[in-house]
Amino acid sequence: MTTIKLWTKFNGKPNSSIRSEGIRVTMGTRGEIYLNKVAWEAMDKPEAVELMFDFPRAVIGLKKVDPWIEDTFPVRSPKNATGKVIRANPFAVHHGIKPSRTVIFNKAHMDEGVLSLPLQAVTAINGGSR
Repeated sequence: MTTIKLWTKFNGKPNSSIRSEGIRVTMGTRGEIYLNKVAWEAMDKPEAVELMFDFPRAVIGLKKVDPWIEDTFPVRSPKNATGKVIRANPFAVHHGIKPSRTVIFNKAHMDEGVLSLPLQAVTAINGGSR
């Protein structure tokens, strides 16, 4: 008798390897985007970012901009952390991006001065692993 199995591959890594390697970006349930030090430095240490969304590809884009420019989001330093946080809730709500748990962007990468965060390549993680 043949049994049909509908396997779904898990596209993620152990938290320990994600934490210590390269660009690491997460998004919390309230739309806050967390950048590790590597991601922040790859963006040339921005004080503020412009948030963009590529609808057809479902990709969030972060671009370094001067903090005095209108419609920008400040990049803040949370207490007791080496990374940075962007309080992007208005952006997330506007675009209907509402993770039910903290997610990590598995394919975050720099592309022509923009940090690209593909929504189709995320993994839910424990919020305490930052």
